[in-house]
Amino acid sequence: MIKLTEWTAIGSVVTVTGALLAIGTLPGDSPARPAIATVAALVVLALVFAPGGLTVVDRFHRRRRFARPRRLVSLLYSTLRCGTVWDGQTVSMFVALRPLPFSVSVVGANETGVESRPLPLDLIRDHLVQGDVNLAGIRIISHGYRTHRESPYGQAYTSLRGDTAMPDTLSTVIEIRVNLAKSYQSVLARATNGSVPTGVGNAARIVSARLERQLNIAGYSATLLKPNAIRKFHDAVLAPLNDGFKDERWTHLGGTLPTVTAAPAEWSELAVERWLGVPADRMAYVVEIGNDRHQNTSVGMTVAYSYDQVTKMPARSLRLRPNDGAHGDHATALLPLAQTVATPAPSLTVRDGADFPVTLPAFGLGVYLGPANDGSGRVFLNTETGGEVLWLETPEAFAHQLAARITTTGARVGIFTDSPHWAALAGNVPGMRLRPKGADVAIYEGQPPSQFPMSTAILVWAPNGAPRGATHRVTADDSGVMTLISRTSRVRFDWEAPHAELPFITSLAG
Repeated sequence: MIKLTEWTAIGSVVTVTGALLAIGTLPGDSPARPAIATVAALVVLALVFAPGGLTVVDRFHRRRRFARPRRLVSLLYSTLRCGTVWDGQTVSMFVALRPLPFSVSVVGANETGVESRPLPLDLIRDHLVQGDVNLAGIRIISHGYRTHRESPYGQAYTSLRGDTAMPDTLSTVIEIRVNLAKSYQSVLARATNGSVPTGVGNAARIVSARLERQLNIAGYSATLLKPNAIRKFHDAVLAPLNDGFKDERWTHLGGTLPTVTAAPAEWSELAVERWLGVPADRMAYVVEIGNDRHQNTSVGMTVAYSYDQVTKMPARSLRLRPNDGAHGDHATALLPLAQTVATPAPSLTVRDGADFPVTLPAFGLGVYLGPANDGSGRVFLNTETGGEVLWLETPEAFAHQLAARITTTGARVGIFTDSPHWAALAGNVPGMRLRPKGADVAIYEGQPPSQFPMSTAILVWAPNGAPRGATHRVTADDSGVMTLISRTSRVRFDWEAPHAELPFITSLAG
């Protein structure tokens, strides 16, 4: 990467001119002539060659005078109830990408890599061309957890689940960025009553709604985000980074939970497997997709890991290149409401018509249910998407176990039943509340409520059976084999009552 500014250009011209004048005064056979030329070439390279966006001079200056630079926040407002972000140059809207309700993954015993449904990268790339609305690019931002909170129950569950090749929890949004300078006429055409801000919002909403519709047709659960949802996602990504922004260091972001950011050193399935397999408490990544002048797709990526041992992370063996000296700059690209200081540098070119060489996960696995009855692997259930009901035609102890395990994903689990067994469980497992005002997953007994928020997933323990035609349900047979039926899956798994969970879920001992 060449960094050509007014000062680097002047410095390069002065260096070359000085070298030519010096060489011209020396005899033709003087050994000093090649030495002067070599030194001049090295000085010019130090001035203009900028791997990762920083020249050698930049790095030297920054290391000598390293200080936390000022971080700016973008403007967040609402357009037709859709969250809109203005960073001073582009306007963005965000589409949340979620799994279908109660999606199931079966992870084989030796399976590695992307174990959930992958991101629809080709579909997103095709969306870059939008007629009269010029897109500055599309960003895909994901963040997830291996360990959401430290607790005795969380440790017990992790020991039962075993290792996975990717985070259990992964939330993804897609940022559609409109280049206003190149979309001026389209903005004016959509400016109701001459209002340019209205035209800006309408242009952004049209192209974002198109992507939302295409993703839903492709079988994902996609939703245009409202302002509060964008802020909530931003805050979730910022949580492990916030202390680090106040304590930026050359090799990482400091704080209670240190963070390192890195860029891919190579693009391959092996590299993706290693990126996802880093044992970080929290992980986030941003993929920036744009078209170059030849209409090929250029792709850049920044990955962030937050955990205690981050300073000892073997970046080279993970096929990563740390952003030393600029970790805070690159971390801004992960935050929807931060003005980006350093965009992910393009490191992959996908030619027009070619497929992406790698796959990246769209969302996490969810919670572990048990081993598949046919021996094919471990069965996981994702409860991230709300708006529908999962009926549990099972022993009550299984419902207790499932609810407890869901808390390990960071979801707020609300208990809406007066059973003393549920009250005891809420006292043993953090993350559960009795009749809270809001919940990500709500537990009922017998029947669901007549109305509930579309953002809430509903689990109903149904001792008298589910209604005929229930779309999502778990049934149990006399031998302890469970059958999970959803809109897209039917899988049988063995129900287990591990000793590690007995101190917390006492009904399993019954």
